[in-house]
Amino acid sequence: SEIREAQNFEKNKIESERLRNWSKGKHRSGSEHDLSAPHDVYLFLQPNLGVKVGYSNSVERRLAEINAYHRLDEKYFENFLIQTVKNSADAELLELWMKEAFSKTATTVGNECYKIKRADKAQSIWNEVIHRWMQRTSD
Repeated sequence: SEIREAQNFEKNKIESERLRNWSKGKHRSGSEHDLSAPHDVYLFLQPNLGVKVGYSNSVERRLAEINAYHRLDEKYFENFLIQTVKNSADAELLELWMKEAFSKTATTVGNECYKIKRADKAQSIWNEVIHRWMQRTSD
């Protein structure tokens, strides 16, 4: 038991140090990009575990980055739902709406991740927010 605790402590210390060294700098997701270009708001899924909300100009690259440094219960995220918006500012706002919606019904576990066991529930939350978003932008 003490050996396992020491191993976990060391593992967490190494992971914390790696994350501390990983810096987004002035660019979202560690890469330079045009903030006025279209961006994707995404919902990545870990079946029967949870979701991760975010936005990026390259969902495929972002998914690879996330799976390299953050997992729930050591399982990988999958690409689940994506909504393209006109620019980075809209993506940031829609991401905020998503986070607010997920925090109301799912347990926040940090790093923009939420424990939610049912994919259909996650999709329902996503759909409600997207519906509100579309109404807002069509007014």
